[in-house]
Amino acid sequence: MFRIRGWAMLAALKCRSVLLTILFAPVAAMAQGATDSDMILSKSDAIRLFGLTQQQWLAQRAQIISSGAALPHGNQPEAAGFRTEPQPGVILLVVVRYGAGPARPDMVSVGSLFRGRPFATLNVDPQGNRARFEGAIARAQQELAPEFFVYGEVFWAPDGAGVLFTISKVS
Repeated sequence: MFRIRGWAMLAALKCRSVLLTILFAPVAAMAQGATDSDMILSKSDAIRLFGLTQQQWLAQRAQIISSGAALPHGNQPEAAGFRTEPQPGVILLVVVRYGAGPARPDMVSVGSLFRGRPFATLNVDPQGNRARFEGAIARAQQELAPEFFVYGEVFWAPDGAGVLFTISKVS
């Protein structure tokens, strides 16, 4: 079962954007039927991530990618991220966007896709599973308010499901 330990390699790199581990844990844990106590989003880590300059983010991203922990996603410096597959069928994606300039990010997108044999049953009870995904989105919104706005979207694949969080800092 995937939980935070699936990101142990990233943590071992001592990357400052711990938000990545925390953002993915709730969704992955939820897909495996975890309890609410497993679904934690840290506001302090969101504050830290939104405090990174574009140069700092790109350096951390490069460190994560060069370690072999992830593959690059996006080739524009103003919208760069990475993706990884911590276990078969689980694809995790992070993109940090600097649309307003290199000083601070204006948006962070975090996505999780659960596909294949272990997750094919997500489509058996789509309404029940949608409620679980939407519960994770609601918890993220509550945890990160009022400093951050969180938009979440659930989507379905023929053999699984996914969720996309888009986080922006409230002015």
